[in-house]
Amino acid sequence: MLYAKSMYGGGKIISADQVNSLDYKSYKRLGLRCIECGEEVYLKNGDNKKPHFAHFKKLENSSHNCPFRMTLYGLRGRLKRVTDSVVHLYSC
Repeated sequence: MLYAKSMYGGGKIISADQVNSLDYKSYKRLGLRCIECGEEVYLKNGDNKKPHFAHFKKLENSSHNCPFRMTLYGLRGRLKRVTDSVVHLYSC
């Protein structure tokens, strides 16, 4: 996601493009939260992708299912469900 909310900044919306003033630890300093679900997020700023905010690894007992959360495990599960559905449709 490209934006996060700064809880320690009065709820100000922060853009991931502000990479000159942000780093990984900004989530603690600014209290960065997802604008959708309110969970903590951090800045990802690598060489291959555009800077963006990401959720921390989902805890097993977490009940939040944020649409902005993209995990390998979540994508793998979604892909398996779609694949199973397609196989089922064509096997009938």
